[in-house]
Amino acid sequence: MRDSKSVSNPLTPQGKGVEDDKEYGDPTKYRSIVGGLLYLCASRPDVMYASTFLSRYMSSPRMKHYQEAKRVLRYVKGTSSFGVYFTSVEEPRLVGYSDSDWGGSKEDKKSTSAIAIGKNPVQHRRTKHIEIKYHFVREAEQKGIIELEYCKGDDQLTNILTKALDGSRFEDLRKQLGVKSRYD
Repeated sequence: MRDSKSVSNPLTPQGKGVEDDKEYGDPTKYRSIVGGLLYLCASRPDVMYASTFLSRYMSSPRMKHYQEAKRVLRYVKGTSSFGVYFTSVEEPRLVGYSDSDWGGSKEDKKSTSAIAIGKNPVQHRRTKHIEIKYHFVREAEQKGIIELEYCKGDDQLTNILTKALDGSRFEDLRKQLGVKSRYD
């Protein structure tokens, strides 16, 4: 990979991936690459989605997964000076994000929604099947401990942790996440 050309984002955006679906012949090599990427996530959250996505296929990787793993390595090569940098410009505050999409998960069709249940007590009757611990968010919001806000899908910072993005959007969210070159 030393002579490979770097890329601007770790994974190809959904639907634009490699079509080759042959079995990859060396699963041990694939596991080694993905294991290294998972280790890298501790200091590089910008590769977290790519690493966890690729880890789904550790037991029987296909050629397309290996090619995506090589793409992540090309991205890491081009951004080797990057890391999370903390500054003391602002007062620290805890901010949490959730990707709420009302059943948009293509794999299991589950909803990752938090806001509608939290703000609307009428929803409680329709969501009795949800475990009590999930109603903690609703109660915390009612007590004013937390504040739930709607954020357009395109404005979600969590998108960098939940999906493959195009180059410019990925770079923008990476910057917002605090991942930047030590030379900037």
